[in-house]
Amino acid sequence: EPEDSKRRKMPASTMMSTMENPQPFEVALIRKLKSKTKSVRDAFLLLDADGDGHISPDDIRTVTHNELGITLTSDQMKILASRNEDDGGRGGMKYKEFAIYFDAVSRVVMPSS
Repeated sequence: EPEDSKRRKMPASTMMSTMENPQPFEVALIRKLKSKTKSVRDAFLLLDADGDGHISPDDIRTVTHNELGITLTSDQMKILASRNEDDGGRGGMKYKEFAIYFDAVSRVVMPSS
């Protein structure tokens, strides 16, 4: 367990630092996900198109286009892939990393006062 918690801290700090200035397309994506789902878990499950517990670039491309009506450019896909730099080079996110990302971008969409 301690090793697992160490692993969680690294992506969280990395992701939070990269999320200081989310791109407008990311804000739009999270806004659209929030309108279609009831929770972060639901948003993750929607984006995890193949159900393997990991949101891959293919999952994101498929779901954003087919379910959300958003077509991402290759540059936008690269930005999304870079948001989790501790994923072993797969360019995707597991639930915990996605939840951190979702929360960080949501703060831009709906800042708390």
